[in-house]
Order: sequence, then C-alpha cells, then structure tokens
Amino acid sequence: VRWPAKIKAGIVSEALVTSVDFYPTFLQLADVTPPAQQTLDGESLLPAWISNQYDPERTLFWHYPVYHHDVPAAAVRRGAWKLIQNQVSNEIRLYNLNIDIGESTDLRQLYPDKAEELKALLGKWQNEVGAEFPQANPAFDPTKRFEWGRHPDR
Repeated sequence: VRWPAKIKAGIVSEALVTSVDFYPTFLQLADVTPPAQQTLDGESLLPAWISNQYDPERTLFWHYPVYHHDVPAAAVRRGAWKLIQNQVSNEIRLYNLNIDIGESTDLRQLYPDKAEELKALLGKWQNEVGAEFPQANPAFDPTKRFEWGRHPDR
C-alpha cells in the first residue's frame, strides 16, 4: 500500500486480512458511514497500515457451499490454526500454518481439543450468519461430473 505522509514506506505487517476487509477500509478512507442495514463482515485495514496495530489472533471465516473447484467447504482460521470442513462428508482437517503453510499435514488427531474448539467456532459463526449448505441433487450423474455443458439460457 502506498500513501505518502500517511503510511511509512517499507513496512511489512503480519496482520491477517481477507478480501471482505476492503469494503470497510474504503468506507473509512472515504469517511463514509455504511447504510444502517449493511452488515460488515470485515474490518478496516487502516490501523494495520498506519500504525501496524492488529489482532494476531484474529478469527477469519470462509464458507463456499458449492461445487466449483472442489467439494463444498468451509474454514476458520484463528492465529496460526486453520480448520477446513468438507460440507459433503463433514470431515475436518486441522493445520498449523506457522509450520505447514502448504496445509500438507492434518493435525486433528494430535490436537483434538483445538479441532473441536475451531469446529465449534465455525458452527457458531455459520449459525449467526445464516449460512446455506449444499443440498443433494437426486438427478446428479457422477459420470458427467467434469463435463462442461451449454448454459440453459444460451
């Protein structure tokens, strides 16, 4: 980020951020109050940018309940820990990103309490936001799983 006289050049921040942080950041930059009914999922990045103030244990959530690149999944990250939940099988995987940024070693068996803590946190958040979940398609044909078809409106 470059903002002469506001943000010091060459600073590196360890703040956890996600794309939903852009909207509240831009609102704050423009000194605009969001509409009263508008839910802000993110938080402004200005404190991290200007004075490197951030919560190292910030909790981030993702919820992707559709088949697109992979199976429907949801995730939660708090600090170094990330839990991913497969929304078809309900299987969970737990990673410590400080030692495994590639998410190659599932630690749920070694840290069952951490897995349960994050799973409960994810479930609470999903409930609070009214998250939708995938529904089984009785007409699904697994032999056509990777076929690209013509859009029905074209």
